[in-house]
Amino acid sequence: MGIGVDIVSVRRIVEVLSRWDYKFLNRIFSQQEIMIANKKKGKVFFQHIAGRFAAKEAVLKLFDGEISFKDISIVRDPSGRPYAYVKGFSDRIDVSISHTEDYAVAVAVR
Repeated sequence: MGIGVDIVSVRRIVEVLSRWDYKFLNRIFSQQEIMIANKKKGKVFFQHIAGRFAAKEAVLKLFDGEISFKDISIVRDPSGRPYAYVKGFSDRIDVSISHTEDYAVAVAVR
């Protein structure tokens, strides 16, 4: 069993998106993940992106460089709980994501 954790400044996400816009989103997230994020408005959009980015970083820490951002999809199960699907692996990676106005944090367990 392994645990990965990451924390992200929402302000950092705002700055990255103002500089790189969809180049950043397309490098990190799938088109489906971007479509879901685009349904969010205002600050919630940036908090959502920060939370999903933190979740992907936490999952990356579990795999020690064996995978990339695009190999990871953060999805929800029927009850609404987030988890990570990792391309090429059958195991479900449980994740927990939380955020405030300023920070997003995620934990991943394998």
